[in-house]
Amino acid sequence: MAHLSISLLGTFTVTLDGREARGFNSDKTRALLAYLALEGVRPQRREVLAALLWPEQPGERARGSLSQSLYNLRKTLKEREAREPFLITTPQTVAFNPDCGCWLDVRRFEDLLSACERHAHPRPETCPECGVRLGQAAALYRGDFLEGFSISGAYEFDEWLMLQRERTCQNALIALASLAAYHEWSGETVRALDYARRAVRLDSLWETGQRGLMRLLALSGQREAALEVFTGYRKRLMNELGVEPEGKTRSLYERLCRERDQPPVLDDLPAHLTPFVGRQGELVELGALLCDSDTRLVTVLGEGGSGKSRLALQAAQGLRYHFPDGVYLVPLSALGSEEGLAPAVAEALGFTFREGADPETQLADYLRAKQLLLILDSFEVVLEGARWLSELLRAAPQVRALVTSRARLKLKGERIFPLGGMGYPELDAFPQNNFDPHEYSALALFLAGMERRGGKFDWKADDWREAAHVCRLVGCMPLGLLLASAWVGTYTLSEIADEIERSLDFLSADWNDAPERQRSLRATLDYSWRLLSDGERALFGKLSVFRGGFTRQAAWGVADADPLVLQGLVDKTMLELRPPGRYAMHDLLRQFGEEKLAEDLQIDKAARGAHAIYYLGKLPDWGAGLKGTRQVDVLAQMDMESGNLGAAWAWAAENQMVDLLAGGMGGLFLFAALRARFREGQLACQYVLDHLASNSDPEVLRTLVRANTWKSHFMRLMGKHEEAARILAQNLADLDGPVLRGTNTRAERAFLLLELGSAALPTDRPAARRYYEESLGLYADNGNPWGQARALSGLGLVAHHAGTFEEAVQYYQRSLALYEGLGDPKATAGVLIDLGQWGCLSRVRPMSRAV
Repeated sequence: MAHLSISLLGTFTVTLDGREARGFNSDKTRALLAYLALEGVRPQRREVLAALLWPEQPGERARGSLSQSLYNLRKTLKEREAREPFLITTPQTVAFNPDCGCWLDVRRFEDLLSACERHAHPRPETCPECGVRLGQAAALYRGDFLEGFSISGAYEFDEWLMLQRERTCQNALIALASLAAYHEWSGETVRALDYARRAVRLDSLWETGQRGLMRLLALSGQREAALEVFTGYRKRLMNELGVEPEGKTRSLYERLCRERDQPPVLDDLPAHLTPFVGRQGELVELGALLCDSDTRLVTVLGEGGSGKSRLALQAAQGLRYHFPDGVYLVPLSALGSEEGLAPAVAEALGFTFREGADPETQLADYLRAKQLLLILDSFEVVLEGARWLSELLRAAPQVRALVTSRARLKLKGERIFPLGGMGYPELDAFPQNNFDPHEYSALALFLAGMERRGGKFDWKADDWREAAHVCRLVGCMPLGLLLASAWVGTYTLSEIADEIERSLDFLSADWNDAPERQRSLRATLDYSWRLLSDGERALFGKLSVFRGGFTRQAAWGVADADPLVLQGLVDKTMLELRPPGRYAMHDLLRQFGEEKLAEDLQIDKAARGAHAIYYLGKLPDWGAGLKGTRQVDVLAQMDMESGNLGAAWAWAAENQMVDLLAGGMGGLFLFAALRARFREGQLACQYVLDHLASNSDPEVLRTLVRANTWKSHFMRLMGKHEEAARILAQNLADLDGPVLRGTNTRAERAFLLLELGSAALPTDRPAARRYYEESLGLYADNGNPWGQARALSGLGLVAHHAGTFEEAVQYYQRSLALYEGLGDPKATAGVLIDLGQWGCLSRVRPMSRAV
């Protein structure tokens, strides 16, 4: 099949299978193809097409010329060789076949721009996905629509041609301007310059584009070239429109003139010795926010070591020409209180207070007419000064503030810019081939930190997985990544991971050019700790007992958490609130919190005990839910709380909280069985056995028997049949032994007999039948329909193995009815599967609805 490609942007080009199509008999035939390709998906009447391209000819003659051109098109495009015709004609109409597989550059260009418009985001120039689409669209725009093409005398066609040129030119201008902004905000000045130059070539009188070009040239160190752009634009504007450039453009020109004779404002900002790695998406979003006229105050919010200051300074480097009066850094970390805030701002601005007047009023008056950006770094140390900052911004309407902080300022106009960890590949979906670590910002920074210290490492495929694990352990936070990378070469990657999990003190470095709080992770966390109130510290320590997150209700039940104090920890980035309403604490913060909690053993024990009571207290209800209609919902809840359940179970076993263990055993172990977490289930059983074995109380022994029976269940499911049988035999001896003689052990015996039946089934069917029948009777006496259903299902399997299918169907029907009555979907499906596997499903009598 011949593949047709038509390019209308720039020089008109038609190719067939990659070769230029030749043989068009006239420009009007080419024009006809262009018009039909773009407009002819809807059938076009022949008389309209004839009048469009041959207006100088009488009607019948024009229709004849149209027919000749159509014949020439079919011949030139080799339509006979095509699987689908390119043209669909009738005596009255002509249409371009939409199913012919033709590639049209204009259509692709418009589709890319439409995809950006449909994409859910406020501004396409802040979206990496749309950045790719816009780049593809810009590459397609090789020039004006049908550049240099015209037909003498065909006025209607020329009018259509001019409309298409104007529309595609405007679309291209939007795409190029968005691309220039995207790359400017991301710090890619060279690429931004390329798009800015292309944009002003399309519209040489577009003042915003000319100003952007001047700004980008200045950012790239080409100040004289930027001044030449202004001179040329001003001359062109006067010649064509007789007006001067706008005030913003003149202000930029005057600033660039001044910078020829004095250092730029930002030369006083700290220069970084290392390149900026990753965070390109965040850099673009932050740049767009700060250039939005509706945004006055942006707070980059993140925990210690997340790279807030570096991101803010990197953004400022690219924005300095957006603010005519400059960008100023105000470091606040050394201030003792909010009283030093106004003097610190004045010092950064080079403003001197006069005696005899209120300093804050003087500063507000000075800034009232200024257009500048204040970078207020480490605002968490002067949070009480947030109200003053709000008043200052109200008094100086053209001043904007970029704040970095570990805590929210809680101001109405504050735009929060949360900064979390960097990107890394998930361990369970790690790329196998063509792996590029620089696609993941956390790995790229880890590698850059290692190389900065001169480390050499022969990377293998498994090493990248280990490196990603290290990244995850430090929360993909820049400081943690750099501290960890410093040990590559001294330790293996797996050893680094082990040391991080063992102690926070491992993550430290001897950097003389960094503040003390940035030389170790512990120092960073200690700094955050000091910013908390007494109530927040107390609650944070108690919350460290949770594993895998928690709800507000759990925080109240375990730590008596005041909602306002809980929110305070979120505001100060010690906790993260994630959907659907769960709080999360990073493992390193949790490890730090546990150390603080352990400083008071009595509070530590009380918090862990409350945690165990809260979660294990839910297991009886969850266990009942797993056997009925709530099974799916309960499984989802237990999946979410599996970390908390494991920690609570371990604490309860270590402290011999027998009642909690006995009450929760069925729910926890049934969850492990349903989720095929057999190894976890076996270890949880063993934990109980190890910590309660020395207790000779009858109730404890009953609990041990149940735990041991569940252990045999998991061992059998893992294929360890001999060990499972040995455990069951010991359990039977314990039930019949002197300690439990005379006590009610029917529940334990029913479960034990059920497991004995399952163990005997492969080798001794008569024994299996006896065990199942005895178990069934005990479950019936205890009023346990779920146990009865399991025993009946086991008897059905025995009958199947014996070849007595009618008997098997009867057992399965009884089991199925019980499971349906309970509403247990998984067990119901299991019985139906057993019936189907043995070819007996057709023998089942119609019953109530089954899953």
